[in-house]
Amino acid sequence: VSYTNSNGGRISLWTEDFLSGRSSRLRSGGFELDPHGSTIAQDYLSHTHANWVFSQAGSYELSVQARAYRNDGSFETTRSATYLIEVGSTQGVSMPQNSAVQSGETPNQAITTLNVQVGSEGGITDGHFDLGPAIENGQLVARIKDDRSVPAVWKDPASMTFALGEKAKIKAPEALSYAADPGQDVWMIPATQIR
Repeated sequence: VSYTNSNGGRISLWTEDFLSGRSSRLRSGGFELDPHGSTIAQDYLSHTHANWVFSQAGSYELSVQARAYRNDGSFETTRSATYLIEVGSTQGVSMPQNSAVQSGETPNQAITTLNVQVGSEGGITDGHFDLGPAIENGQLVARIKDDRSVPAVWKDPASMTFALGEKAKIKAPEALSYAADPGQDVWMIPATQIR
């Protein structure tokens, strides 16, 4: 990733979770991207999310290219893609309108139940999933984006069961004291995919 910003703005990037805290995603080990080029490291096949911070308002133009390595050391490289990110101003930006919410109405609510079982038998044990809203037949519903296939598929949460095995078992840290006693065994689905 390389970028430009006419005002000298800088970009920082990292991941963060309950157990390991803040982690660098950059091959350099730091948190600030080099405008001339930085490598975002993803050492195993996974869909991950990162925190992006822009130091000031303005237009940032990012040039991004991905490279995937095979076990024999050969690799494939994608075409370069350019992204324009406007920070701090919505002037001239067209925001999409939510057709489900009209002026003066109370937004609909979608209620869903996630099926989770302890143990790894008979359920989903790996992958990346996003919970999000969808409009189906004029109704707001909750759906889960299943990234185990390409393209990803949006599914009814009731059709899925997540199995949390030993890799999901942790001792509750102090940060989870609102949900469990510190040191208690808990099973956690983190925001960042665990291999």
